[in-house]
Amino acid sequence: MTRIFLFFPLLAWIVVAPYLAKMGYSPATATYLEAAGRFWSGVTPYGSAGPGADFYKYSPFFAQLFQVFLPFSPSWGAVLWAALNSVVFFWGISRAFRFGRETPWCAWLGLLFSAMELNGALRHQQVNGLLAGLCLAALADARDGKLLRSAGLWALAANFKILPFPLAGALTLAWPRRFGLPFLASTLIFLLLPALQVGPALAWQMHLDWLQVLARDLGRTGLLDANTLLLNAGMPASAVPVRATVAAVTSGLFLWVSFSRPTPSDTRSFPWAPWASLGWCALLLLNTGTETPTFVLLAPAYLFFAFDGSSARRWTLLVTGALISLQYSDLWPRSVRLPGWETFAYKTAGVGALWIASAAWLSSTLRRKNT
Repeated sequence: MTRIFLFFPLLAWIVVAPYLAKMGYSPATATYLEAAGRFWSGVTPYGSAGPGADFYKYSPFFAQLFQVFLPFSPSWGAVLWAALNSVVFFWGISRAFRFGRETPWCAWLGLLFSAMELNGALRHQQVNGLLAGLCLAALADARDGKLLRSAGLWALAANFKILPFPLAGALTLAWPRRFGLPFLASTLIFLLLPALQVGPALAWQMHLDWLQVLARDLGRTGLLDANTLLLNAGMPASAVPVRATVAAVTSGLFLWVSFSRPTPSDTRSFPWAPWASLGWCALLLLNTGTETPTFVLLAPAYLFFAFDGSSARRWTLLVTGALISLQYSDLWPRSVRLPGWETFAYKTAGVGALWIASAAWLSSTLRRKNT
């Protein structure tokens, strides 16, 4: 077990390291570094983007942490950032799942699909691999009843990128005291840390700027979310109902789960597999910031479907994994892949199918519990 998860991060890093050493920083990492440099200089990181960078949309705390990469050259910085993402990603998987000689073949396939998506995230040098690893470790701690540590990891992940907040909010409803209070306290600590370096006034202004950026981002046109898929397919009238359906069904099932716990201390009977799979699929369908490197966040769904004993769910993994990950890998030339739009619409369609399967799985699990 330990050897396996020493091997996988090293392999993922070796595959991508020569490319990163040659190319240096991507626009994503240039954006993080520009924000970190501004933070270091006592300037809000949410100003206009400089050459080679994009507009910064992450937390002040993330800009503060990323200062550790400022001294490195582009080649070394890109390689080290990829190594950190790879290690945390596979650390999260090793915490949440057990791989060994008795592991079903489908679980190894799910791991392969997850690694393919990690490769894309590492090449684009985004934070999503690290985020996925933290969330997997947080899920494992919550499942094992270690809600205090889980709350801290969820808060850390949500202060890198806002996406984990809805899932942490659902867990807060399920365990208000054991999870909700530690999560809120941890979040407050991470929000206050920037003030130790730049002072309370500037830190407050940075957080206000961050909230304004997030509010503006909600109304922008996306790339690989469900809304953009339907617009590109010439079905704009379907976009709003589909988004509303995804949001309503996911929220309804999450509320059902949160208020159907047998006892406040019960974490093992919580339906972690369909719950996490449904949540991540819904976030990818609804988030306007979803793009190719974001799909590494599907790792929990892939692996939960793989480890479940149902043959139908393993076939669902095989089909959706082929749509989402396998055909967009570098294993074969682009000319033999499925035809599709330049925005990789089949990836979004695959997530939609996985969301439907997750909703059916969670619904059937809840019905069995209540009978």
